[in-house]
Amino acid sequence: MVQSTKKKSRFEDFIANEHAELPEYVHEDQEDIRKQRKKKLIDKHFRVTPEASQAFNLLVAQQYTGTGPQLGPVLIAEALNLLFEKYGMEQVA
Repeated sequence: MVQSTKKKSRFEDFIANEHAELPEYVHEDQEDIRKQRKKKLIDKHFRVTPEASQAFNLLVAQQYTGTGPQLGPVLIAEALNLLFEKYGMEQVA
């Protein structure tokens, strides 16, 4: 009888999250997030200066908590709503 010389991988018996309990993310506005996910979204592309792009990226990084939805689109929606409010329009973003 020939025995296998193949070495057993240290990951063969590994089960993902076997010992770790992942924290459940609970967001205050979870219902709003669900509604946003169901909304049809349309891409709008625009150009900004490199300085504005860097400032926006810094803002996203500063506000990042490690959980929740992608922060960039949330901040853009907030900015749009402030713009709509300034011009007397309904906040729909």
